[in-house]
Amino acid sequence: MLSIRHKRPISFLSVIICIILARLCLGSSSSSPYETWPEVSVEEQNAIRSERDIQNNITIDQLPYVGVNLQSVLFNNETYEEVSEIDTTTSLNGTDTLNNFASMLNQGIGSFILDIENKNHTWYILDTNIQVKDFLSTLENFLDQSNSNLSANVLLFLLRIHVNSLDDDDSVTENDRTIIRDTLNHTTLNYTMTRQLSLELSGNERAKSVSNNTQLTNLNLTALIEQNFNTNYIYKPSNLLEDNNLNLSTSILNISSSATSSLEWPTLEKFLYTKHNRIVITELTSMLNDSLSSYVFPNTILHLDRYNSTLTCPTNAEEFKNISSIQWRLLEAPFDYNGIQQYMRCGFSPIITNRFSILNITEITPLINRGIIWSWKKNEPRLSNSRLLMGKDSMQAYNCAMLKFTSSNGSAYWQVDNCYSTRTMVCKNKFDPFIWTLSKEKHKYFTYYNDNDDVFCPDNYTFSLPITQLEQRSLDLYLESLDTPNFNLWINLNSIAVSNCWLIGDRSYMCPYSRSVSKRNFVSMLVPVVIIAAVLLVCVLYLSLLNVPIHDNRKNWRRVVNKISKSEMEGVPS
Repeated sequence: MLSIRHKRPISFLSVIICIILARLCLGSSSSSPYETWPEVSVEEQNAIRSERDIQNNITIDQLPYVGVNLQSVLFNNETYEEVSEIDTTTSLNGTDTLNNFASMLNQGIGSFILDIENKNHTWYILDTNIQVKDFLSTLENFLDQSNSNLSANVLLFLLRIHVNSLDDDDSVTENDRTIIRDTLNHTTLNYTMTRQLSLELSGNERAKSVSNNTQLTNLNLTALIEQNFNTNYIYKPSNLLEDNNLNLSTSILNISSSATSSLEWPTLEKFLYTKHNRIVITELTSMLNDSLSSYVFPNTILHLDRYNSTLTCPTNAEEFKNISSIQWRLLEAPFDYNGIQQYMRCGFSPIITNRFSILNITEITPLINRGIIWSWKKNEPRLSNSRLLMGKDSMQAYNCAMLKFTSSNGSAYWQVDNCYSTRTMVCKNKFDPFIWTLSKEKHKYFTYYNDNDDVFCPDNYTFSLPITQLEQRSLDLYLESLDTPNFNLWINLNSIAVSNCWLIGDRSYMCPYSRSVSKRNFVSMLVPVVIIAAVLLVCVLYLSLLNVPIHDNRKNWRRVVNKISKSEMEGVPS
């Protein structure tokens, strides 16, 4: 008798494949039509992080910030027209545009200009339908996700306020205009008096008063920030006064006077890791200067040039001192690939105004990266635990940084090199960070690292490295003056203690986030094992659920076997 073969059910693996294909199909039909931003490579992350870490003792007003003018770069007419043509939910409500802003933050921009306007008693990004409160929520999400010792950075938020729409709106009376401008220049609204006034009214008068108060609340920038943003991230004017031991009640006007330049800003380490701040907000217009907002600095703290710089690129020690005494040096202009790094080396923080749209916005990435990474060569620092670098030679340890200078084109950059190589060392003056010399003898990097004895440099000099873009330029000029075609010099930067954690100093210095680095390495090792285990589990489940024909009629098969066995002769046939 032939066994009856049951209909095979759909296997578990087939179901999984169907679900994956369905997700891919749905994803392709509902995904954003805009171009995907490139991932920041591991080398770029390490370069940006190392630049940040060596600047821990630099005040935040002297740090380099590569920024964008969002009105020119993203929130422009081209983007508005393209969004309207695509006509999807995420494009029309501004989600796609705000996601692109978040992607620029992930690429490493350090400053941005936002233009806002009032429409119908609500703050919007200029010439868009995107509310400022949604923009603040996007910004807060980025700060939450990057708020760790491994990823935190400083952001400079530059605000331009436009109130021209008030004059064009016929429904707004002169009294309304006065109230709106007064509201802008108040730190907070007096909610207690407002509530008391509404209780004294009745009927329609009370409803009208509540409506007007709601509109005024929406117009008040301080209230808007408090309701839609984590204010703990903000470094406030009052914090600056406290850090300079000034009396808040009597010295608040000093912030908007010539005395601003004498105030000392916190260092990067104090700002990020002690105070746990992340952002400084400054108004570029003069709507809030008469009555200072709780969270917004006036534009008098900045030196902002547009298109052409009023400051010259320094060429001698005196000029370096003068330009480094100026706080928050910004240059708002269109930049090309080479020009943006040149302005960074001259001590400016560039704000990009090149026009892009939402369809080609990712083309800004090379420009941003060129400005942010002012020290390392492209694709550096290479991973210091790479087998390709180590080889089989025990006298190789690619965990030290070398400065390579070529006088023919004036290029200077850092790159990873073997710590056992013998090289001249870079020495910085202990009293003036813009004066340099070189050690007379050549040494292995480990000679310094192990001995912890700074006898390699002349008196009043120490084995060091440039820690700002201005110091890098001063070192370049010094090397050019030596009339030597090429230099390969040790700088005091290494990742000997923990691979890919770049530190200044000898073995006494420890990586500040070694646990994070170790955890990341552990995860990278664990991922392949998890994937293989998952595949094997799927195969086992698939085989356990798969119906083989011989198993479909096991009783009948057993009966046939027994019948055959009975017919067989026992013993040896005669």
